Amino acid sequence: YDAHSPSMPPQVSVSREMIEVRRERYYEQASVLDQETNRVLSALATLQEGDEILIAIASDHGEMLGEYGRKLGAHSSALVETTIRIPLLLRIPGRLPPGVQRQPVSLIDVLPTLLEALEIPLLEQVEGRSLLSPHRDVVPAYSETFYAYVGRAKDGKQTASLRDGRFVLLSRPGGDKLFDLASDPAEREDVSARHPERFARFRQRLAHLQRGWSDAPAPKLLDFSIDEQADHEERLRALGYLE
Repeated sequence: YDAHSPSMPPQVSVSREMIEVRRERYYEQASVLDQETNRVLSALATLQEGDEILIAIASDHGEMLGEYGRKLGAHSSALVETTIRIPLLLRIPGRLPPGVQRQPVSLIDVLPTLLEALEIPLLEQVEGRSLLSPHRDVVPAYSETFYAYVGRAKDGKQTASLRDGRFVLLSRPGGDKLFDLASDPAEREDVSARHPERFARFRQRLAHLQRGWSDAPAPKLLDFSIDEQADHEERLRALGYLE
């Protein structure tokens, strides 16, 4: 592992030219998506009911384009800012004024937000909280990964992180670390000794979350035939989830 960033996979030799080509293609794809999104929004604006339509646009994860020697063309399992921070655009007429939300939120907040906007009762087991209600307290956003190079969740010890907009707790089988994005955006220096109280609060919050999931039923394996399993594996490989 990179000695400066233990959340990273082993270093891979990547040329600057390859990185620039990859970035250029990435930005081209993002530009096309931006244009198509604008086309859809413009079409919705022409509808008679356009002012009543709720819109939610998000991403599943960010992308690393050669940072830390990441292998190009494959998904990254590193819980760093470039993969965790994603766009979340919400349009809820009459309930959510235009603007930028600086407080960190999570994708699990999208469902309760839309349910409240639609005046649908929120089920007790739904996680997250509605973004339509004012919140003064910051709830750190949780992320996790089960990738093989960090132990594939042996004894429940998957790599996990909590982020409150400035500080990041990274928890992995080798130990926990705290990073300060304000002074260290690359998440290289462990500052847990400088901020022991915050470090302790983050660890307590993470332990509370994990205790709450310990009693959850184990996921059931799908009964695939050999051909079906091979087909699904090929699709995952094409998306970059399998080597």
